[in-house]
Amino acid sequence: MILVFFSDIILGFYTALCVDKNGLLLAGKCEKDGNAHIEIYDNQGHLLRIIDSYNQRLRRPCSLATTHDGCVLCVDLTTDSVRKYRYT
Repeated sequence: MILVFFSDIILGFYTALCVDKNGLLLAGKCEKDGNAHIEIYDNQGHLLRIIDSYNQRLRRPCSLATTHDGCVLCVDLTTDSVRKYRYT
């Protein structure tokens, strides 16, 4: 588990990581306020975009995998489900 700090306050933690065929890093993150999302970074570490599930609320991503057609599969531990999101 990777914790994210600002000063002495824990803001959230990363729960899942994977790298796609183009070298993009996808990271599942749970925030302290209960929100969760998937962050996408380039190979230089710059945040490119965030996938937020909005009304189909992602609660605790625990595993990520990418498909050849530009989607990410995310296992949500809390809801016991697999969700699919397009990121390209």
